[in-house]
Amino acid sequence: MTEGHDRFRVRALLGHPLLWAVLCGLAALPLLGTDLDFAGFLLCLIAGWLVAHAAVRGLMALRSPGLSFGLHVGVAAAAAAALYLLTRGVIPGTVDASATAALSFAAVPAAGWIWLTLIGRVFGLVRADSARRAARLVSPDWTRTNDVWELRLPAVALRLSTYRGVIGILFALAAGVLSVFVVVFTDVAMRMSPLMIVVVLGWLIGLPIYGAILLIARARTVEVLVRVTRGRLVIERMTEEKTDAMRIVDLALGEVRALRWAARDAPTRVEVRPVAGSGVVLLFGLARRPPRMAATLPALPTGLRRRLEEAGLSARASRGRDARGLRRGRDADLLLARDAPASVRLVSPVGERERQAPPAR
Repeated sequence: MTEGHDRFRVRALLGHPLLWAVLCGLAALPLLGTDLDFAGFLLCLIAGWLVAHAAVRGLMALRSPGLSFGLHVGVAAAAAAALYLLTRGVIPGTVDASATAALSFAAVPAAGWIWLTLIGRVFGLVRADSARRAARLVSPDWTRTNDVWELRLPAVALRLSTYRGVIGILFALAAGVLSVFVVVFTDVAMRMSPLMIVVVLGWLIGLPIYGAILLIARARTVEVLVRVTRGRLVIERMTEEKTDAMRIVDLALGEVRALRWAARDAPTRVEVRPVAGSGVVLLFGLARRPPRMAATLPALPTGLRRRLEEAGLSARASRGRDARGLRRGRDADLLLARDAPASVRLVSPVGERERQAPPAR
């Protein structure tokens, strides 16, 4: 038993990164300043990384996550300070030049690895917190009574032309602001990368505009009811007394030219385009929602989608979507549309028959 335990300790010692860090450092010292200087430089880099790896492994082994994270922050700050001081030449001149060079070379990967692992831990905490909050959120859900599918949700109802006009104005405004900044502040723009320009303008101008749009959208939020019966699509604005007084959409399924169900494609929305007349968009992602309601729409149920397809709507491929009409990587985003000739026949079947009838003799 003792022999096995001693063998395990020997293996742990031989596999410890600090031992190999010391060996790499000792092997690098006689090579620095010689013809094999580059090999010594590589050994110093490996030694620095091994030291940082041993430090991070020790921090991760602590039982208290709070203490581990706090010490990691402290070690990262100390590594950054040490790297800064080394660039200032704080090592006394009495120290051997090879040792000074080895320490300087090893400090760079050591500090870098400590900071990279700290950043990884921070992002991991953020992702875990986001996952926990997302797990607590609920999405509005479909209900089915006999042959009627219903979905109740808060939304901002707009004409489709108004929605597209707002999008166009925002794009034109963004292009104009970018052009003015590049022309007026040419010297500053020349010193900034394109990505930095977009980030700065986004924070200074785009964020306030987005905040104003969000306030307006939440002020116009209403409770709507989407109802799909055997033959009709109805969208109603809910009131305290009755729902049929504020009807937004009332179409036979054969009169629907296209339906875009953007369940996760920002902004999450429902677009309805009729064969004749103006379309309607329901903005759900920008609407004022209850605290625990997610910003995503539920996917179309299989039975409901089959009903729409039986009415003549079929999944379409477009930019970012596959041949089934599904957003790539987002199975809940769907585009259903009707062929233009079929739409014409639905609008005026009598006229279509007259055009196809042979001329009278």
